[in-house]
Amino acid sequence: MNLVDPYQLLRATMGACTSTPNSPDDARMSDMTHKRPVFRDIPSNSSNRSSSTVSSITASNTSNGESLELCPSRYLNNAPEWLPPKHAHRDILDVLTQPQCSESLGQGVSASVRAAYYDNKLCAVKRISQSGEFSYLLFATESKVLSKIRHRNIIGFVASLMDAQNYYLILEKADYDLFSLMTQCAFTEARCRRIILGLLRGVAYLHSRGLAHRDLKPENVVFMASEPDCPRIIDFGDAEMARDDLSYTEFVGTPSYMAPERLTTHNGAQLKKSDVWAVGVMAFEMFAGRRCFDGASQREVFQGILSGKWAWDAQRTPSASMCDFVARCLCADSNDRLSASEALQHKWLN
Repeated sequence: MNLVDPYQLLRATMGACTSTPNSPDDARMSDMTHKRPVFRDIPSNSSNRSSSTVSSITASNTSNGESLELCPSRYLNNAPEWLPPKHAHRDILDVLTQPQCSESLGQGVSASVRAAYYDNKLCAVKRISQSGEFSYLLFATESKVLSKIRHRNIIGFVASLMDAQNYYLILEKADYDLFSLMTQCAFTEARCRRIILGLLRGVAYLHSRGLAHRDLKPENVVFMASEPDCPRIIDFGDAEMARDDLSYTEFVGTPSYMAPERLTTHNGAQLKKSDVWAVGVMAFEMFAGRRCFDGASQREVFQGILSGKWAWDAQRTPSASMCDFVARCLCADSNDRLSASEALQHKWLN
């Protein structure tokens, strides 16, 4: 494999970082110039869910139960053909009811997430400004991916909406993410195992449907307070159909969780294996309580990834089976790395 200078890639793509980093090496890279629309090829196993809100769209006022009808003359004429016509309206925000204490759930360069009631259910509303160069592609990809899949370890899709300025994704609302948990303390090995098991089940499901996530990281793994060990994967704007016979060059993801083959041209099989690499990095970090690939800059992070050097702390080393699991997820050669389905069969998880 011919690896390129990661700093050259870094300089070429720094202008495309699309999320607010938690540290200097966390900024998500997003060079999507050649990204293909993936949603036409995704087989669906959730047709009931994806069509459940097509026929009409009204808002129930949570204070008195009254139903709000949108003005027929203000529907948009330029909505994409895959979006139900009644989900595109100049006053579409009227179908959402803000809770008394409207909380911000997240903020990035390309999107923000807030809590709101939709159809009497408290949801997460992801707003994407239409002014961004890749805004529509991100919105369409995530909408179509999530509307066609259903799994316990993947965030639930509710609806896609738009007005004249923004796109809106209505999603199941989670209570916290893995990153916030990891900042509190290191995990026991038993809890690491439970979370990684659920995470891999979600990843294996995606791969079975030909999808690679491409940006798995702690911020994109969330939990409900009622199910603290059941992770759900979020943020599918960078998802890609991964075909073994195609080559991929898009430089997207978060440096600390990017597999070495992602720094050069790679095929679909490698793309899916790179999701497993990210799972291995998270397993390490959850138990070790520190970064697997750290650095004062993104250049140093990439250099660490390319060197393949990482090690457990002598004073905090997990069981031999967990050590083997993480090592097999972090094989520098993707041919030697576990697939998601193989990882689920590893002795550490069984």
